[in-house]
Amino acid sequence: MQLNGRSILAYFGSPEKAEAAASALRQAGFSEIQVDQFSRYADLATPSPRLRHPATGQLASLAELTLGAKDVDVETGILLSASADASGYGGGKDLPGGHAYLVAVVADGDEARVRQAVELLKSHGGQV
Repeated sequence: MQLNGRSILAYFGSPEKAEAAASALRQAGFSEIQVDQFSRYADLATPSPRLRHPATGQLASLAELTLGAKDVDVETGILLSASADASGYGGGKDLPGGHAYLVAVVADGDEARVRQAVELLKSHGGQV
């Protein structure tokens, strides 16, 4: 089996920068692109829809409001709310190093295309 592509991973500190990099890659002709978010809390990948409507009064805990954690028991909500990320004091963008957003792109085997993808990712603030 012969592989004809290379995967390139870049980490970003904000979803806006990650999406801008993905858009630039698409404009440059790359088609295999994926943007993901990392979190130490499992439910952040599927945030509660109520999170966008805190005035409804249906939030179960501070962890749900600030971290997007949902369907957690009272004790877990208390522990999550004790995190510096919940108060905003930590400012760590949810992960050590503050780079919780990943852009993955597959470039064909051509070294010039690989370099082009890496440069585009770096030019948008990505750590490759």
